[in-house]
Amino acid sequence: ETTISLTGQGVRPEKEGDLSKSLVILEGAALDASDPNGIVVGEGLAANLGAKVGDTVVLLASTPKGGLSGVECKIRGIFMTATKAYDDAYLRAPLPVAQKLSRINGATSWVVLLNHTNQTDAFIAREAAHA
Repeated sequence: ETTISLTGQGVRPEKEGDLSKSLVILEGAALDASDPNGIVVGEGLAANLGAKVGDTVVLLASTPKGGLSGVECKIRGIFMTATKAYDDAYLRAPLPVAQKLSRINGATSWVVLLNHTNQTDAFIAREAAHA
C-alpha cells in the first residue's frame, strides 16, 4: 500500500481531443466517457505508486468544508507529456469523479479553444446552460 500526494484534473473525456494533443498514452487507453471511474496517470506518478494499467486505486481528497472524500478508480492508461514534473504528479479523471471527490458541482476553471474569440459569449452561455 502506497500513499502519495498528487494533483488531479477533472475533464470531460468526450471533449478532450484538441486539449490533449500533447498527452501521449504510453500504455492502456485514454479517458472514455463510457468508463466513469477510469483514470489516466502520469508515467512518473504510476512508477512512484508502483501502479499499472488495470490497477484499482483509491483517491482521497479534502473537501471545501474540511472533510475527507474518497473514490475508487481504475487506471485505464498511463500518459507522458513534454513536462516530466507534470507526469510525476498529475492524474486526469472524468469530471464527475473530480466533482464527487471535491464535493463541488460544476467546475473550478475552464479551458476553452475557440476558432474566433468573438464566439466567447455564445460559448459561455451554451455551456452554462449544460452545467
